[in-house]
Amino acid sequence: MNPELPLLIVRPDHVGSLVSSAFLALRPRDGLGPWIWGVLTSRTGRAFRVHLATGAIGRATTKSALLDLMIPIPPLAEAHAVEKRLLRIEAETHREEEEASETWWRTADLTRGEWSIALATPNPDALDVGIPLGDLCSEITRGRHVSLEEYRDQPGPDLMPLTDIAVLGGKPVRRWVLVEPRTVIAQSADVFVAAVGARPHAVLATETTVVDRNVFRLRLRDQGHGPAIVHYLNGQTGYGLRQVLLTGDFIPGMRKDNLARLPVPPEALDFTGSTEPLVPLDLQLERALWG
Repeated sequence: MNPELPLLIVRPDHVGSLVSSAFLALRPRDGLGPWIWGVLTSRTGRAFRVHLATGAIGRATTKSALLDLMIPIPPLAEAHAVEKRLLRIEAETHREEEEASETWWRTADLTRGEWSIALATPNPDALDVGIPLGDLCSEITRGRHVSLEEYRDQPGPDLMPLTDIAVLGGKPVRRWVLVEPRTVIAQSADVFVAAVGARPHAVLATETTVVDRNVFRLRLRDQGHGPAIVHYLNGQTGYGLRQVLLTGDFIPGMRKDNLARLPVPPEALDFTGSTEPLVPLDLQLERALWG
C-alpha cells in the first residue's frame, strides 16, 4: 500500500505465508500479472500511485483507488515479448535469503548498549563483525544546506552540478549552484550515501559536484575500494545493517556516527564486478515499458 515501494509477484516460496495488512493482494486475469507488476512498479506507475495515496502521515494507496486506476494493455502482437522482458527484470530482484534458525523472541539486556539497536535486530553482534566503514574513510562529510534562492535550473558559468538524493536514485542533475567557502564538494572516486530515507542509495562519484544536505560524501583511504563498498552498501547484507542503524520515527535518517560504525566484511572489499552504477528497478521498468 506504500506507493513508494515496488509491487511483489507471489512465487511458490510465498505460498502459506502470513500477509501483513500493509499489502493489497491482486489476482490478475489472462496472465497479466507481470504486466501489472511492471506498470505499477515503473517510475510512471509509481508516480500515479503516489498521486492516489491518501493520509497525512504514512500515505497509502487504498483498494478502491487502485482498482479504479486505468492502465494500458500491451498490443497482442507485443505481449509475449514484453512479458519475457519484464520477467527477466523481475528475476533479477531475487536475492538469497537465510532461513531463520530461531525465534525472534529473546532476552535483551537494555541496561547496556542502545535500545534502538537491541529492539531492531535479534543479532546486535552483527554490527561488530567487520571493518567499521569509518576506518575505510579518511573523511565522512554531510553536504551543506543550500537555500532556494541559490539554486539554478540550468548550467552556467561558475556553476557546479548538485548531487542530491534524486540523482542517487538515477535521475539526471536538475540543479546547479555557485561554490561558496563552506560548500561540500565531491570528486571522482568519492562515494555518496543517502543521509535521509531507507533506500539503499550508495553511488560512486564520477565527476566533481556539490553535495546536497541530504547526502553524505565518503572520501576513501583507498579509492580502489570504491566500487566494492558501493556494491556492498547496496547489497542485501549492507542494506539490512543500514536499516538497523537508521533513526527517526516518521522520516528515517542516518547519523554520521552510525554510518561510520557500519561494518564491512574484509571479503566484501575483494569485489571486482561491474563498476557501472545500479539502475533503480522503477527506472529499468520505465525503459522496458515505454522506451
